Amino acid sequence: LSNKNLGQTPYEEKVDVGDFSLKLVPESTVTSFASWEGSIKVIPGLLTYINASLSESEFTSAVDVLWLEKISSKASEVAITTIPDGATVALDGEMKGITPLTLTTVSPGEHSLTMTSSGFVTRTVKLKTTAGYKVNVIVKLALSPGSETQPEATPTADAVVRSTPTPTKA
Repeated sequence: LSNKNLGQTPYEEKVDVGDFSLKLVPESTVTSFASWEGSIKVIPGLLTYINASLSESEFTSAVDVLWLEKISSKASEVAITTIPDGATVALDGEMKGITPLTLTTVSPGEHSLTMTSSGFVTRTVKLKTTAGYKVNVIVKLALSPGSETQPEATPTADAVVRSTPTPTKA
């Protein structure tokens, strides 16, 4: 996290609030896998979740970054961005639109978000929405290998960071 080694995944700890660079580096295996590096945002009192399926190339690796954001509305929202843009989004199996996309009338509860794009592996993310919060979802889609078979062993990395509470002045 911002050039500081925090340990191995799965990783779940509290960190300071802010914008950070996060790098996931696979340990040596029989096959060499690519690292992933991206930006994450840690907001006071809220959760940031990162899930990566790393592959031999950054182009065939997939990464999900999710974080909550308090909103002024009593509704629950989901904002979806994909890399690359232009993926089709389905929420609980119902087509919703093309990324980037913000869904402003999502019922609170557990949902399944699926992103599809020609030439890329379909990616499904499970998430839970809460009234008064927006779930921000950034998904880096993996290029399709062009065959029906997927690699047998793909290392995965999960990281959950929570903000460290900041003292308030009386």
